[in-house]
Amino acid sequence: MRRRVLIAAACLALASCERAAAPSHQAGGGEAFRHALSEDVSGEYRPLTPVQIDGLALESVFIGQPSALEAWEQGRGGSAPVVVSLRTREGVIRVGPEAYQVTDEAIRFRGLGGRGVTVALTGRLDQGTLATARRNLGDQTPVIQGALSIGGQSAPVRLTLWGGD
Repeated sequence: MRRRVLIAAACLALASCERAAAPSHQAGGGEAFRHALSEDVSGEYRPLTPVQIDGLALESVFIGQPSALEAWEQGRGGSAPVVVSLRTREGVIRVGPEAYQVTDEAIRFRGLGGRGVTVALTGRLDQGTLATARRNLGDQTPVIQGALSIGGQSAPVRLTLWGGD
């Protein structure tokens, strides 16, 4: 009997650890999800030159509207407001956030890609270049410059605002 009680207690302890480790924004973002914006930085950003790490190519970085960021941070659901898209031989993987910070000057993102690989992006955001890119669709100047890390390997990135085809 005592052995069964110990086994049951161990199983409950393991189950609670698994639930605590699972990323969830439903209880509110706390410090994991934050934005502080005085300007609109929403849009899709694409690399100026190819960025490839371990067979994964950076396709784009999406940053949603401030209202989407706020809804996510308050646990109201909806689509992920910051998404990193990676191209593989099989197609595109969209990586949602485990954590992000978006400000007028910077973006920090961390999420889990396929096979549990950590995907991280850090970058400096240039508001002047962003304003120019919004005025001149197709402008090929870097708006975000930083680094992409996938599973511990990293590469520099230079992203421009994508205006569509």
